[in-house]
Amino acid sequence: MNNEIVLRTSKGEYHLESAVCGAVYLNICRPTEANGIRITFKGGEKCCYEYEDDDGKKKQLKSESTHVDFSDVTLFSQNGYFDLGRYVFPFRFQLPKDIPGSFKCSGQTAKSSWSATVSYSIKACAIGAEDIQVIQPLVIYEAELEDLKQGQFTSAKDSSFEVSGFLPRMRKRVHVTAKLLDNYVECGSNVQLRLIITNPSKVKLTGFSIKLIRYLTLHMRDAPPCVKASGNMQFMNDACQISPESGPLVVRTVSGNSETIIIGNFSGGLDKLQLPLAENVPEGTRDVSPSVTGKHVKNQYGVEVAVTFSNDHTESFTLPISGVLPRTNTNWSRWRAPDWTFHCETKLSSCIFSVTEQMLRTEAFSGLPMFQVL
Repeated sequence: MNNEIVLRTSKGEYHLESAVCGAVYLNICRPTEANGIRITFKGGEKCCYEYEDDDGKKKQLKSESTHVDFSDVTLFSQNGYFDLGRYVFPFRFQLPKDIPGSFKCSGQTAKSSWSATVSYSIKACAIGAEDIQVIQPLVIYEAELEDLKQGQFTSAKDSSFEVSGFLPRMRKRVHVTAKLLDNYVECGSNVQLRLIITNPSKVKLTGFSIKLIRYLTLHMRDAPPCVKASGNMQFMNDACQISPESGPLVVRTVSGNSETIIIGNFSGGLDKLQLPLAENVPEGTRDVSPSVTGKHVKNQYGVEVAVTFSNDHTESFTLPISGVLPRTNTNWSRWRAPDWTFHCETKLSSCIFSVTEQMLRTEAFSGLPMFQVL
């Protein structure tokens, strides 16, 4: 049986400024030169845009940035090699406030293609036996805990128009009010919308549409001056801003007509209208990418609401979505702890990732093998 190493965090997803608690588990079942544990937490952003310029020449722009870099932190070390046995090395560190969330997207048109990622991971390895190593990706939400808690406290948006009559007192004002039921929604789920129409006039309601709009831009730093711009590119100083989807893109549309809604001078509400957070691609259907505000990629969403009446008037407005979050970390949730991780000797030390014995008895570590609260 080979020596084993396991890395486990207390959660699969983290919000900004939260504490990441976890542990490295080491099973030494044959002699080794390992004498410590080294841990690395890194996060970065990469962006690439390939296109054909107006002269037909193929061009490529790339940008990348590092958002966090705690490299090769010695979590624990000792003078001699590890004896045969099982060990656990707990750790804890704080996420910054101003980093972008986890993100991945790609796309293409007839003359261009693009990809962008924001990713984070923790790596642990044995000092002196670096082939004993493990990496765990982290899913980070671009939102603070308080924002997520207040997710259902959304703001309504109202629009109105006046329907004229033969006499001034016959004029009536029609109101259209819409409200998202959640500020933050997960990729692959549905945006839920409440639509309220107050119509005291004789004008009939004939239909409505709800569109998911995406605003995707790429920002390439240090763009070479020799690069010739295409129609969807703008140069500002030494940077290039690209709209790869040529401006706001309608990702999805849900509509209703006189057959699906109440006809006439309707006053009332359509509750929990569903707008899927998915898009059609040549291979079928896939989740939309999360929202993100990075250095090189910005991706935001809005819901455009349009209501049509029998006098050919259309009332429309857009509701911004505060955040489309990455899917939950299914690899983390499906993980099953090996039996040996429940029978380890705890090793503590002093470094920027270290924890105290008192911390190990808190709820933050209670979901990890060896530290469950009885």
